[in-house]
Amino acid sequence: MAKYSDDALGVVFELPDVISVRQLLKFRSHVAFTQGMDYERYWAGAIQLVTAWECEYAPDPAAVDLDAVDDPALIEKLVDLIQFVCNQTVLHMMGIRSVPKNS
Repeated sequence: MAKYSDDALGVVFELPDVISVRQLLKFRSHVAFTQGMDYERYWAGAIQLVTAWECEYAPDPAAVDLDAVDDPALIEKLVDLIQFVCNQTVLHMMGIRSVPKNS
């Protein structure tokens, strides 16, 4: 498992180093079929793969309701958190797919 964290955001999580066909299908399905903009879609995909999640203000990433939060400070924190998790997940998935070059 690859571990990712951001102290400023107060988040720690892991993503699998090796993924199964089922995991990849779940990730791609959520990215492809979730309504909304890119971050919304990649967030839906990311939470299918994330494990060992720790975040005080978002203890369950799957339970974050993007429409229900009305505290401006929390909105900013969640947007930053979601962007970080999405970016790390996409980079992680690209790394899994890349084939090492011959030395």
